[in-house]
Amino acid sequence: MKKTSSIELSKKIYERLLTVYPKTYKEEYRQSMLQTFAEMSEDAGLAEVWQIILKDAILSLPREYLALIINNMRFENIKFAVIGFLFLVPMGLFIVTAMTSQALNQLMIYPNHLNDSIGQLIARYLPAAVVAFLVLPVLAVALNLAAVQRSLLQKNRASLLSGTFLHSNLFSIVIACGGLLALVFLFGHDAIPCFLQGIYHHGLKGLWPLIQVCRIA
Repeated sequence: MKKTSSIELSKKIYERLLTVYPKTYKEEYRQSMLQTFAEMSEDAGLAEVWQIILKDAILSLPREYLALIINNMRFENIKFAVIGFLFLVPMGLFIVTAMTSQALNQLMIYPNHLNDSIGQLIARYLPAAVVAFLVLPVLAVALNLAAVQRSLLQKNRASLLSGTFLHSNLFSIVIACGGLLALVFLFGHDAIPCFLQGIYHHGLKGLWPLIQVCRIA
């Protein structure tokens, strides 16, 4: 009798827990989840059942709400954004490794050893490095810029002004901008401070000589 009352109380608590799930998810899975909970409660101890239920809730709730947000935003060109992200992964890893190496070098933890190792590795696999750090990022930027441009041509003025265009193409815009920033950082991380410092001290009068100097910085 005591076990039966505990099970009934647990069922009521579980029904309350299900109310926090998205509406579409509840409509599709509520009955089957309640049935599964009832069967588990009969076959196992309530402590074990609740351990499983809470673990599932912790994992499934964020996933379902994230899926709901993505579906409601109706992202376009998501496949191009995913491809672009994968294309940018090697460059991202390289930039993180290079910055870590530079930081360790400044702290005199591994002076120049890691930098030398990275340089030797790139020199050894130069064709692969060119593909990973130049070709793939350029393709990622080009693919997503082309996708955004295509969407731009298909939209009317009202959708552009309402912000629908920005929301639906958010991932492609982020990937394109991220790829451009990564390329600028990778190939201009020494030249950019030189150029900015030159503009600050000398203005725009000697712009072309400054570009020539900073190009080889």
